[in-house]
Parts: sequence; structure tokens; C-alpha cells
Amino acid sequence: MSHSPDFDAGKTVGYTLFVVKHNFDNREPIEKCLYIGDRAWLGIFRCSAKHPLFYKPAHFAGHNMITFPRTAVELHMLGQETVVASPNMVAFYNHGQEYHRKKLSETGDWCEWFKFSPRLLAEVIQRYDPQAGEMELRPFRHSHILISARTLLHQRRIVHHLLTAKQRDSLWLDEMLLHLLDGIIAESYQYRQEKTPKRKTTQRSHQDLVVETQKLLIKQLHTPVTLAQLAQQLHTSSFHLCRVFRQITGKTIHSYLEQLRLRTALEWLPEYQNNLSGLALAVGYKNHSHFTQAFRDAFGVPPSQIEF
Repeated sequence: MSHSPDFDAGKTVGYTLFVVKHNFDNREPIEKCLYIGDRAWLGIFRCSAKHPLFYKPAHFAGHNMITFPRTAVELHMLGQETVVASPNMVAFYNHGQEYHRKKLSETGDWCEWFKFSPRLLAEVIQRYDPQAGEMELRPFRHSHILISARTLLHQRRIVHHLLTAKQRDSLWLDEMLLHLLDGIIAESYQYRQEKTPKRKTTQRSHQDLVVETQKLLIKQLHTPVTLAQLAQQLHTSSFHLCRVFRQITGKTIHSYLEQLRLRTALEWLPEYQNNLSGLALAVGYKNHSHFTQAFRDAFGVPPSQIEF
């Protein structure tokens, strides 16, 4: 990944204003390390879909890391399943993992990355899998998982603190990062408890159907959609689509779309602080009250009380 000059984080309020300050049509992507601790590191990566780096045929993860996507992008990981990256999930990269991207939006690939020391990863993973051993070379067994709203908000608050705080609290940051890692690993070991098809060809076709469904939901985020319409576009039956999507993701299609809309709203909140009705409409809700209640149910507080 290429590096760009530092930006003035102290003058940046939330990620939306950060994006406004930096035109991603410029030549270089942005990669910035925001925090270096004793056993955890955190940074950002922003690469426009117009940049040649986006289409590089092979990337290799230099560390064991976890990324939180900010945008929708299709990830192809060598030896693993295709991943539709979105704010609904986190992606796991073992050291040396080869991958490449495909465009789902003009925005490109925006994410935050978290790196943890091998010993810390092994210690946390062994809480949930005592047979895991040290696992220092390939600690992650999944390419990605869908994450809870609580975990996402936790991560957003850490990044927000790093971008806006005049004085950083290292003790608070280290503790928050450890809680975040523990929560992600706990969720990863609860993920995909449903039975998956035994035949590899069937499992692959089911995975492909889920990927195509997720891509359609991302494209149609702001417009009403019915199950019949989705099934018709995907050339399958409504029953088969519902069953396979839940079997692979552990979520219903409605739940996945609802989470995607609310997490997009969280992303856009700084732009709409004084126009929550406009934000509700922008992410596909029919009215302000329905949106506010759904947001409160997901994040524990109404959008007007998020400190971004």
C-alpha cells in the first residue's frame, strides 16, 4: 500500500468531514497509522476505485490483522471464499494472505485496520478454543464474520477518539482495544453455527448466491425491495434464497439489510446532524420516527445523542 502525507487529525471531526477534506480522486491513496501501543496498532486505509493500486492483481497481508470496512468492495482471498465487504462485517487476514479487489462502488476501498501481537491473539483465542495452541502463524479460521452493532459502535468510538482528541488517553485506548479484540473473537466463535451443505459444489453455489444477494442489497440500499424481486433478479425461488442466506450468514435478508442501512446512517451522521429526517430517507426509511427507533434499538442511543 502506498502512503500519503499526514493529515491534521486534530482539525477533523468524524469521518465524513475527514472525507470532505481529502479528495480521493488524487493520485495517491491514504494509509495512516493512528495509534501504536505495546500490543495493538490501529490505522486507516483509503484507496479510490480510480487508483491503479485498487486493481493490483495480488496483495499480501503483511501482518495478522482485522479490518473494519467503511465501504462496499468485493474481496477475493486466495484459498478462501469471496467476501462482500461492508460495514456489516469485519475481515480477517492471516500473515501472508493473498487477495485482490473488485469494485462495487466508485468510492473504492475504505477501512480501518487493527493489528495485534501474536501472543495477544493466541491468549484471547485460547479463551474460546483451548485446543488452538499458539496459533501465531495463522490465528484466524474465518475470512470474515458479520458483527454486532455494539462491536461496530465500540470500534467507531475508538477511531473517533484518535481523530479528534487533543490529548489521547493511552490507558483508555489500550483497554478499549483489548475489549474490542475479545468481542470480535467471541463473535467469530459463535458465527455460522448452522449446518452447511456437505457437498463442496453445493456449498460453493450457496456461497455464490449469498454474495450476489449482498451485492444487490448494497446497490438497492436506498430503495424498497421485496423478496420476490430479489429472487427474480437472482433467478431462484424465494424459499431457497431465504433458506440459503440464513444458513450461510446466520442472518435473515431483512436483518442484513436493516443493519446495512443503520450502519450507513452511522457513517453519514456527521453530515446530517441537523437533518435526521433527511438521513432517514437517504438510507431507505419512510419516516424519521421509524428510523430513530430502529437506530436506538441497534446502538442503544438515538442518533441525536451520538457524539460524532
